[in-house]
Amino acid sequence: MTKNKQKIALFIMSFRAGGGERVMIDLANAFADESDKKVDLLVVKPVGQYRNQVSKNVRVISLDGGRIIFSLPKLILYLRRERPTVILATDEYTHNL
Repeated sequence: MTKNKQKIALFIMSFRAGGGERVMIDLANAFADESDKKVDLLVVKPVGQYRNQVSKNVRVISLDGGRIIFSLPKLILYLRRERPTVILATDEYTHNL
């Protein structure tokens, strides 16, 4: 394995209670426990009860958009700057951009 850490980005709408959000947070936390991974959690609206369940090893990046369309400029900048190895999305709104 190379010395560079793999960067994994997970993209969710918010931290509100939902099965998809819970799974993505669990995945982010599990990936972050591996020493060869850097994990970013991209959140359109960083509100909700699951926020406090994100590991301190996961970098939360707020896209500060009320809607996905308004988050696109920040998402594009993130992708250009960070160049994640993979990006995972959970629902029809986040993966159909």
